[in-house]
Order: sequence, then structure tokens, then C-alpha cells
Amino acid sequence: MPRAFIIRPFGTKDDTNDNTLDFNLVQRELIDPALNKTELGGGTTGEIIDSGNIREDMFALILEADVVICDMTINNANVFYELCILHDLRYNR
Repeated sequence: MPRAFIIRPFGTKDDTNDNTLDFNLVQRELIDPALNKTELGGGTTGEIIDSGNIREDMFALILEADVVICDMTINNANVFYELCILHDLRYNR
């Protein structure tokens, strides 16, 4: 099955207009149904938190993903970091 890797914030966060956004809800209500319809498996770094070295696991997931979905709705350092890793590992060769 083709795999997607989702880069996004976790939990609820405020945007620059003080609107509270629930990124877990966005995953459940928008991203997951879209992945299911396109028959893509996949997940986020949240799935690998307990598995050891999160950076190595994240690098592997980014490199192996057929599709990467990135939610840049807010300024989030972790999202930018993962997006930079994607760009560097896949497009700077």
C-alpha cells in the first residue's frame, strides 16, 4: 500500500488571530478520510514517539513516503523542521 507522511502540529494551538485550532480534529475529519479514499496508509511522528530515536524514524518515514502532506496553517517550529528535512533529503541530492 502506498504511504503518506503527515507533517502537522499536534493538539490545539492558537493562530496569530487568537483562533484556537484543533489539529487532531483536522487529522480525523479531513486528512484521514482523504487518505482512506485514496487508499493511502500513513501517519505522523506521533506514531513513533515511543519507538526509540524519533529523528531516525522520522527521516526514514519521510524518505519512504509516496506522498507528504504538510499543514502549515500556523507557524510551528516542528512542522518547519520536518519540512526542511523533507526538502533536504528528497530534493537536495
